[in-house]
Amino acid sequence: MMGFDLNCVFTLDANVFSLFDTVIPGGSGHALRTCGPGLPDGWVLPDPWELEYGVDGQLTASPSALEPADLGAWRAAAAIPSEADPLDAFDETDFRLGSFLSLAAPVLLISDSTFGGVLGHEHAALLVNGRLIAACGVNYIAKAAFRLDDGIYNTVPPEEIAPVTQCAAALDIRFSGRCLFDGYLPREAHREGDPCRKTWSTAAPRIADGWHRHFPFLTP
Repeated sequence: MMGFDLNCVFTLDANVFSLFDTVIPGGSGHALRTCGPGLPDGWVLPDPWELEYGVDGQLTASPSALEPADLGAWRAAAAIPSEADPLDAFDETDFRLGSFLSLAAPVLLISDSTFGGVLGHEHAALLVNGRLIAACGVNYIAKAAFRLDDGIYNTVPPEEIAPVTQCAAALDIRFSGRCLFDGYLPREAHREGDPCRKTWSTAAPRIADGWHRHFPFLTP
């Protein structure tokens, strides 16, 4: 686990790529394939804000692409709690990104870091069809953890929480009880340098009409 620093979006469906490229043009070219014995194949995409290279780079993120026309209406439709989680693991931009990408396919937002071989923190949130389905996090150093239960963040004992494993199991039962950091997920997302594959070019999937009012640029 030493040197593990992963901040990314994880999905089982490449349909997410077309929407990812709306947020950061060409970003899907940095997707990494994941696979493992008895586990479904998936994709790891870098957090768009880490992938952005700035003025001199070729990639430019577009935060406005994720701005709902009515923030309150989006939060209600996406089932986002009004209060922040106890560990401040996720901000609104995280959930906007996950909500948007999950319109194409279920998405698991994950963030994990280790320092000096010691696991520092682990956070995960599952979004499906625009809505937050599950979220939890643990700070191993502070011995603090939380879980989303019925739309409310609850503080729970750290030993009860395995964020990525638990959220991934809600995505696909084959992940149940499996440590995805043990060879399945990369040690970090592909954030720098040239793309590792061709940018997604297939037509975007159909988005439910009801979500056009939340992400208005989707409107034909």
